[in-house]
Amino acid sequence: MLKLIRDNPMHTVLGLLHIGLGLFLIGHDVYFKWPPGFRDGANDDIVGFWFMIVGAAYLTWIILGADNPRWNRAILVVSTMTMAALTTYQWLHWIALGSDSMPWMSNAAVTAFIIVLARGSDTRGGNH
Repeated sequence: MLKLIRDNPMHTVLGLLHIGLGLFLIGHDVYFKWPPGFRDGANDDIVGFWFMIVGAAYLTWIILGADNPRWNRAILVVSTMTMAALTTYQWLHWIALGSDSMPWMSNAAVTAFIIVLARGSDTRGGNH
């Protein structure tokens, strides 16, 4: 298993990152404050669980051999969309409220990193 982790360090980091973000969002029930009609849904624990599911998918893909290109592509696409949604929502918070506590820039960098990883991923099978 350590060989699989060593062979897929970026996927491992992204999996752990998503799980960490999920735990953070679950533990902060009033993280999002805007807009009033949307914030309750955004602060729901299901959002945090979603991040954890994406992270677990990364780690499961690695543990199962990291050799299914379809699953890899699907995880990368879902991960990109999830991080892009979080980044956009944090950016909108920053614009509307001037909230300095929203790490939208670092999450934008993570989103770009996932896109670069997806572009370089082997789509014909095997580890990369």
